[in-house]
Amino acid sequence: MITGKVDDYGRRLVSITVYHSVTGATLTLVGWIDTGFTATLLLPSGHIATLGLEPSSTVQGTVADGSRVFFDTYQCRIDWFGMRREIEAIAGAGEFALIGLGVTGHPLVPKLCSG
Repeated sequence: MITGKVDDYGRRLVSITVYHSVTGATLTLVGWIDTGFTATLLLPSGHIATLGLEPSSTVQGTVADGSRVFFDTYQCRIDWFGMRREIEAIAGAGEFALIGLGVTGHPLVPKLCSG
């Protein structure tokens, strides 16, 4: 089970740890589970710099307004439900990392608790 919270904007936020695949540098950050995001993980550029990740490839994707853009990808590892997974994250802007369907495998159904 992963514990998180729903913020005032209805975003499902969870803590996720990201690892540099080579150096092992780690960063625990807040990620937004975004069921409209079909890739794996979008990391804000500041998180990429903190981890010292180097670009590994470039992919083209469609963003919310329908336009097609290119994203740099970065090889990293994450912990997800007790399993360490090797993934390709993409770089983006924003306050939170976006956790997409490529990580979750399917939309997550939150169990809401008060407190």
